[in-house]
Amino acid sequence: MSDDADDEEDEQDETLSWGVYVLLGVSPFLLIGLVLTSIVVAKVVRRRRRRNRDSLPARVDGGWQEILDQVTDLGTRPDPRMTRQEIAATLDAAAMPAGAPGAAGPGGTGTGVGAKALAATADRVVFGPDDVPAAVVDAYWDDVQGTRRALVAAAPRRRRLRALFSLRSFRRGPRETALERRSERARVRARAAADRRGAELRRRRAAPGSRPATGGGALTPQNLLPAVRGFLSRLAGRVPRAPRKGDRR
Repeated sequence: MSDDADDEEDEQDETLSWGVYVLLGVSPFLLIGLVLTSIVVAKVVRRRRRRNRDSLPARVDGGWQEILDQVTDLGTRPDPRMTRQEIAATLDAAAMPAGAPGAAGPGGTGTGVGAKALAATADRVVFGPDDVPAAVVDAYWDDVQGTRRALVAAAPRRRRLRALFSLRSFRRGPRETALERRSERARVRARAAADRRGAELRRRRAAPGSRPATGGGALTPQNLLPAVRGFLSRLAGRVPRAPRKGDRR
């Protein structure tokens, strides 16, 4: 009886030892898998939070930030001093050639609208004076998802895999995002001021009694002589008169 009990205990100890060895052997792989899974889940959570923000302009801005994060994870860090339109032009030219999946125009699948269209919509919604319906924001996010897929499809396979688990987009940080928004707001204010000055100038020109612009029309015999007379009179007023003998010094 004692010999049988000893044999069973030895078998249990040996089984336990093998289990410990296997656990120790696979634990690094389990840890790596847990870390990679956590990165993917964190990106999904970040995307959902951006899409479910309180205000509709903030949701649209979150969609554009998703595009920037995807580009960053693919290995290209956007310049925060560039406007949305400048970044979008670069993406459309480099990462979204004609005929790519999700690209705008014939040959694309129609799931995306192109980066320039996304940038224009974001500028209009975020900085525009009018409110937008929720349906427009939902459609914008659908286009964002299509453009993200197009960016990934245009990248090499190895870069796609690295982008899936990349942490570069998390290192963009709030400071860089704030710089992007501050630069964008400054440009929008400058454009608005220029538009106001142009509108004021057009209003003054169109007002009754305003001085007509000269030099814009063709010279005709009817207006040539008055123009020459006016020029000669202005010229005579600028030439100093020669002193005479009776003038006081």
